[in-house]
Amino acid sequence: MKQYVDSLSLGAAAVGPTSREFLAWIARHAVPPAALRFLGHTWVKDDQAFVGAITLMSESAILRQADAEPRWLAAGFLVFGSCMNGDMVALDTRASPGSVWFLSHDELWGDDNADPRRFAVQVAPDLGDLVVRAWDIDNFPLDCEHARELGGG
Repeated sequence: MKQYVDSLSLGAAAVGPTSREFLAWIARHAVPPAALRFLGHTWVKDDQAFVGAITLMSESAILRQADAEPRWLAAGFLVFGSCMNGDMVALDTRASPGSVWFLSHDELWGDDNADPRRFAVQVAPDLGDLVVRAWDIDNFPLDCEHARELGGG
C-alpha cells in the first residue's frame, strides 16, 4: 500500500483518504474488493492528477463522468482517468474484477450501441500495479492502440 500511495503522490498536489460519500457510491456500483483495497484507501484530491502519461480524475469528476456516460458502468467499467489521446482508463467491475483497462475512444464515441469490451485492452491486474508501473512511460502503454501493440499492459 505504501508504494501505491507514494506513486500516487508523485503526480498529485494532494492525495488523501477516500471520502465516505465516494466509498458509499462505489460500493453501490459493485466495485470489487480488489479495487476497493486501493481506491477505497487513498485517492487524488486534485481536479487533475497524473500517473506517468495517464490523467486521473478526482472523486467528483468520476461521479460526474458516470452520470454523463452511464453506459460504461452498465458495461462493467468504472472510468477514473484518461490517456493523453482521450482513451478512457477504467476499473473492470465484472469480467476481471479490479483489473484496469484502456477503452478506445476512437472506436466508442459516436456509437452508443458499441460494446465497450470489444474495444478495450487490459493493462494492469489492479489499480496498485497501474499506479506504480505507469510512471515507466518507456515500458507502459500510452493508449489503447499502444496497449494492443504491446499485447496488453
